[in-house]
Amino acid sequence: MAYFDTDRFIEDCRSALKEASPQSAVRNEMTAAILVVEKR
Repeated sequence: MAYFDTDRFIEDCRSALKEASPQSAVRNEMTAAILVVEKR
């Protein structure tokens, strides 16, 4: 069973901000987080 790891999410979003297209990268992280929460 997948669970939502808040610390990991924050870390991933901070890393996404360093990407060439940060808005898109953060959106991808949000999408992945939502999918994890919906599987619960």
